[in-house]
This record gives sequence, structure tokens and C-alpha cells, in this order.
Amino acid sequence: MGGVTQDDAEGSRDPRYPVLSHWQRSILVGTLLGDGCLAKHGRWHRLHVKHKAAHRSLAEFKRQAFGELVSMPLHEFDQVLAGRRYPCVQFVTRTHPELTVWHERFYRGRRKIVPAEIVAG
Repeated sequence: MGGVTQDDAEGSRDPRYPVLSHWQRSILVGTLLGDGCLAKHGRWHRLHVKHKAAHRSLAEFKRQAFGELVSMPLHEFDQVLAGRRYPCVQFVTRTHPELTVWHERFYRGRRKIVPAEIVAG
């Protein structure tokens, strides 16, 4: 299948798709091992980060870490689950071919997994 390879994403010289740094990749892996998710939007995937409002500083840290991929301000909202209100903050990155590579590593179909290289690592 015509998936994106790591070389495709890392070799990109297109300024719309800057290569993710080692630091950004580390934060991405930690976020995906938690409750972060990658979702397809158009051709590529984008990162969704949501935290409860009490963890706003963590959301701001991640937003700053992915700064060149984020154009939206941190969004505050109330999530209602089972009739209870939970104040949250979130942001979403722009789409990026390298995020599609990470999606291929962390997802089987629509289900998120822990990649074998992390389990063995």
C-alpha cells in the first residue's frame, strides 16, 4: 500500500513540513503512550492534545514544543461526561507527513497500540 515511509517524512525539504526534532519525537511518543491521539485530516495526520484544565502548564509545554506545527491558541472548554462538567484545554497541530508515519507505528486500524520497538526497548 502506498504508505508514507520514515524517509519520505524526514527527507522532506518542504518548509510546510519541518522535520521533527529528537526532542519533539520524544514528547510525541510520551504523548501517544498517554492519551494523545493522531487523526487523519486530509492527506496527513495531526496530533490532538487534551488535558484537564488543572494541567494547563503541561498542555502549554507541549504546544510550545510543537510550536511550528501549531497555529491555534490553547482552547479552553468544558467536557461533559455522564452529567459532570470537566474543564479542559486542548490544541491540535497542523497535518504533517511524519505524523502519518507515527500513526502507522502506533495504530492498527483504529486501535492505538504500543509499538513492539518500545515494548522491547
